[in-house]
Amino acid sequence: HAQASYEAALQILLLRGGQSPEVAWLYDKLASVKESSGDIAGARGDLEKALTFWKNHPLANAIEPGVPGNHIARREEDFKRLTRVHEFKLRTPPGA
Repeated sequence: HAQASYEAALQILLLRGGQSPEVAWLYDKLASVKESSGDIAGARGDLEKALTFWKNHPLANAIEPGVPGNHIARREEDFKRLTRVHEFKLRTPPGA
């Protein structure tokens, strides 16, 4: 239910004007939900969208109330971990 709610909210915000701190946070939340349900590729894609926004809009992040200062750094670490897991899942046995 959480994933459906976040996706619906994301569609509303995207229709209203595209990228914003709220859209980035929804991608971040979707990434967490998808990761917990086992959708590593989906989680990685959503987290990448959030990180791209945060990197390209540092002033928007700075004025976001209640954001821990190290949140983006922690999520970058999560992205690296998700990437390693995703790559591992894509491996094929030798000779296959």
